Amino acid sequence: MLKTEFDSEQFSVEGVGSPTRLFDNDEVDQLYENYRTFRQQMNERVDSSVLVKPHLVCKWLDEIVHHPQIVEQVEAVLGAHFVLWESDFRINPARTRGRQALNLARRSSGDNEARSVRPLRDLNFHQDLPFWNLSNRKVVNVVLAITPLTHQSGALRVVPGTHHDLYAGETPAKSLCVELAPGEFCLHHGNLAYASSPNLTRHDSITFVMRYISSDVFSFTGVDSVTYIQGEMLHDQFVYEPRVDVDFDDSALSALERALTYPSGLGHGDSSRTQ
Repeated sequence: MLKTEFDSEQFSVEGVGSPTRLFDNDEVDQLYENYRTFRQQMNERVDSSVLVKPHLVCKWLDEIVHHPQIVEQVEAVLGAHFVLWESDFRINPARTRGRQALNLARRSSGDNEARSVRPLRDLNFHQDLPFWNLSNRKVVNVVLAITPLTHQSGALRVVPGTHHDLYAGETPAKSLCVELAPGEFCLHHGNLAYASSPNLTRHDSITFVMRYISSDVFSFTGVDSVTYIQGEMLHDQFVYEPRVDVDFDDSALSALERALTYPSGLGHGDSSRTQ
């Protein structure tokens, strides 16, 4: 069971932290409005399908990735020297038919149609870190809920302790559902095995995910683009991204365009370049 406060010793053992409130209840509505405004601006200015590194073009997201509460917890795990490797929005779309349609199909037409309606199977439990081509496992994901993240809306299920080694992919005997209220965040290790489920509610499930890495981590793909957070710069394989001054101005959009060409922006980078 998750505790109510972050415990670095618990995190070291289990690879998942406890929910922490970042925004008060009276700020949560504004959080969602900020997201809606952001999506509108994205649709007007850039490819609306690009939701990677949005903190480079939006000040309220830049403030979140540098928020003292988040930085404090990440420091407790990674130490004093770390950067933001990547950020993105994760949207689990509402299932317009959901369980009601499934139950109706079962009552009216039997199991065959029910199976055709049912988009309910979990994704297989897996780890992301083996696919990221990073030099070590000093990676922490921070998940901030913009909308309610519950079992019904497709909250992540994690397998505590699996961040220590390569996960074989078998279905675990036990897993933990990490539910978050809007405005809450939670840390989990970048190598933790997890699975997600379809969203059975009538509203999209929206989270903002931040991935922090120790400053001694580098990409085997080549030079990478990151946002400085704190501490020393421990090698010359990072290009540091500028912080946004004005939402979606030309300099911010140019910074985003450059960042997306590097491994952390899902590009290939330039292995010949060093700072």
